[in-house]
Amino acid sequence: MKIPTYYKHATVLLWVFALLIILWGAWVRISGSGDGCGESWPLCHGEVLPSALHKKTWVEFLHRATSGLFGILTVIVVAWTYRIFPKGHPTRYAAVLTLIFTVMEALLGAKLVLSGLVGSNQSSARAVTVSLHLLNTLILLSTIVALALFSRAKEWRFTFYRGKERVLFIASLVVFLAVTSTGSWAALAGVLFPSKTLFDGLAADLSPTSHFLIRLRMFHPFIAIGAFAILVSFGHRVTDRLEPSQRWMGGAFARLVTGALIFGGATLLFLSPQWMKVTHLLIADLTWSAFIALSILSCSSVKTHEARSPL
Repeated sequence: MKIPTYYKHATVLLWVFALLIILWGAWVRISGSGDGCGESWPLCHGEVLPSALHKKTWVEFLHRATSGLFGILTVIVVAWTYRIFPKGHPTRYAAVLTLIFTVMEALLGAKLVLSGLVGSNQSSARAVTVSLHLLNTLILLSTIVALALFSRAKEWRFTFYRGKERVLFIASLVVFLAVTSTGSWAALAGVLFPSKTLFDGLAADLSPTSHFLIRLRMFHPFIAIGAFAILVSFGHRVTDRLEPSQRWMGGAFARLVTGALIFGGATLLFLSPQWMKVTHLLIADLTWSAFIALSILSCSSVKTHEARSPL
């Protein structure tokens, strides 16, 4: 079965587009622009094209507009997938899941806006919804990576992990989700309760009278350190299961995990400037994408057309 080159490019474009929207969504939160369109959704202040001149209105509007374009691209890719691949092909399943979690992403974004869980809102409901939004984002990235890989597979044979590999995979999945969840709380706390110095931030973290988000953010760096050891061990363990032409993925994953830890520490020491927050999120999303790609390639006996990168 010959897969059109344009289709393969489209799956990569979908992944890149998703990353850009995620980063812009982070900027919406960091810049305090989540309420830039008021409490109306999907319209902005009840208008298709906002007439307001406020900066945060256009920041939020551009996020909604690009998210809408992403949804249209997703529908096109899903329709294209069903036209190219036969019934039962894993690429079809990945495409449908991508569409489902794209819709979920939009609904969770709408929930934040319509419930007023934006701007200076400090409620536990916002913390929970933000975490769910992040979890859905990770799943969405996973389905897009799977879509890109499956569309390149000459053959597919599922051979899931056993023994220590299975334990390491489950542990890696759990700690990664724990790191990202606590990271979302830490990022939200940094926006709502910025610290003037590192000492002030640490004192607030340990104070029993501090807001719950401030007290929760201290867990993020400790969980990240533990996750580093588990993720690197997982990558090293499963790399041997890859084809020789795919083993570069193990090294790339280890470098991304290391980079995420180092850059995260630097972000904390420099009191989380805005550009470092966005960059840290980008590294985290790249690391997650590499983790999913490594997992699929190492437990599924996927033989790809390309000799180098699976994406």
